[in-house]
Amino acid sequence: MKAVPGTAGIVNAAPDPGEYGQVVRPLPAGTVSTGTLNNGAETPVSSGAVIVLAANANRKAAIVQNTGSNNVRIGSLGLTANTGLRLIPNAIAIFDEDFVDQGDIYAIRETADSIVFAQEIV
Repeated sequence: MKAVPGTAGIVNAAPDPGEYGQVVRPLPAGTVSTGTLNNGAETPVSSGAVIVLAANANRKAAIVQNTGSNNVRIGSLGLTANTGLRLIPNAIAIFDEDFVDQGDIYAIRETADSIVFAQEIV
C-alpha cells in the first residue's frame, strides 16, 4: 500500500503492478471530498439482472461487494451473465469520484445464485 503521510486519500481497488490489496491514492493538495455514507443493503442475485443501486444524480461514490458464495457480474442496463465486471465471492468494486455511474447499477449471477451488498456516498 502506498500513502503519503498527512494527506487524504481515496482507496482504489486497482493495485500497482506487483502489489496486492488496496492502494491509497493521495488527493491533490487542498482537495476535500465530503459526502454522506448511506447504509446500503444486500440483494439476492439470480439469473435475471436486478438493480442493486437505483439511479441517483447525487451519487459521489458506490461500493458493491459480492457477499455470496458464487461469482456475480455488475454493470448497467443490458447486463448478462457474460458481460460486466466479474466479482468473485467477497470481492469489492469501488466506483469513486474519478468514475461513478449515477444511473442504475445492476447485478446478475454467473452460474449459481449469490448475494450482493451495495451502498453509496451522496
